[in-house]
Amino acid sequence: MRNKIINLSPEFDFFFTFPFNLGFSIEYSPLDGYLLNLQRVTTALNVNFPNYLWSMELFDENLTLSLKAKGGLILGKPRITTSIKKVIEDAFAREQIGARFDGEVEESVVYFYHGVGSINLIIHANLETTEAIPRLQQLAMAIIGDIRKKEDSLYVFKEWESFRAAMHKSFDSASVLYDMWGILSTGGEGRGPTRYVGENAILRTTNKGALEISFEDIPNLLAPFTGLKPEENINLVPFADGIIYLAEGWEGQIAIVSDRVRERWIKNLWQFATDYGTILHDLDRYLYMRTLSLCKRSKSIDINQARKEMDAIHRIELFIDVITHELLPHNFGGIAEEIELYRGIYDSWNMKTIVDSLKNKFTLLNTMFTNINAMVSDSMQVKMNTTILVFTVLTFAGVLSSVISTTDFNNLFLSSKLRLFIIIFGTISATLLSIVSLVIKRKKRYLSN
Repeated sequence: MRNKIINLSPEFDFFFTFPFNLGFSIEYSPLDGYLLNLQRVTTALNVNFPNYLWSMELFDENLTLSLKAKGGLILGKPRITTSIKKVIEDAFAREQIGARFDGEVEESVVYFYHGVGSINLIIHANLETTEAIPRLQQLAMAIIGDIRKKEDSLYVFKEWESFRAAMHKSFDSASVLYDMWGILSTGGEGRGPTRYVGENAILRTTNKGALEISFEDIPNLLAPFTGLKPEENINLVPFADGIIYLAEGWEGQIAIVSDRVRERWIKNLWQFATDYGTILHDLDRYLYMRTLSLCKRSKSIDINQARKEMDAIHRIELFIDVITHELLPHNFGGIAEEIELYRGIYDSWNMKTIVDSLKNKFTLLNTMFTNINAMVSDSMQVKMNTTILVFTVLTFAGVLSSVISTTDFNNLFLSSKLRLFIIIFGTISATLLSIVSLVIKRKKRYLSN
């Protein structure tokens, strides 16, 4: 194998994913019901966001068990001409690395699961020389950088508020809207596009018009795309049919394939693994901001809002349990090569570190929950004490009046005015004593805390 020559096709693809998080999702249901809900949402989207053609796509039978269990996704393709092609053409022309854009780019929008989706770009291009391979990362970064500078070239991001509202309306009209983090119930609109990008490239083998490379040179050629040193740039699936080499690192993912089915399999897993990484990082950011916000508002928050915040914290806790279970490599993949492909992204996205960060932040948020809960309990106790006080005072006034009437029912000793004075004076005195008692109790409770 060390001296084996690989015949590469000049044709290659960049596969970029620009993830987003809606901040709400489709409510969970068993598979058959979920697919029916997906179809209903898809139908509504064609009305609510008509510049894209929406369809429901079933997951490929070759995907991992964890993805097949989710059934499918919603796919949208633009009915309009977007400006993305011009941005890509300009980047290719400027960088001049020995690769040529062939003028074709496939643009789509995918809603995956857990409120997460992405804008996907498959950019078809040609290698003019093998010297271009180590510089593909340079070109990829140039394209992504230009898109970030001109983010309105991604139509969904340009029209983000309209798109998110259309998704919300479509979920709601299908009666499947789920406020997974409690953002909507606490007055928020949702989340948005993230700053993360799935940066991937696919090279192919061929028998015609080939560019020759030595197998032993592959780690050096692909290392710049992954950001790893050549000795760390190992083949993650050395025994997988149809995959010559698969390398993944903190910069990006790149593969050499000899089979189109395997190519599709890799692209799908790259996308969904990126979606998992995206929602994990976005949840980490959200917990940080939510904790800061609650720290500032916890003393002035009203009871109704406090109840909403407590419900939101419960929802976040449940979601953390679900997402941190699903994203573990052995839960994501079913067979060794699926696990290894996903683990490469799991490690390069520092998902374990983010999981630990999530748990630490949630500990702080849970402290806020305890404080809010205590505040609600105190407030409810104050209301209850006030109610009891009112009833006690009224009862005392009634009892006092009855006693006076019973002992002097002929008005021989007490005039009507004196009776009224005794009742009012006694009632006021009892009220003041009760208030003083409540104040003392609250002060003692405050000091003990």
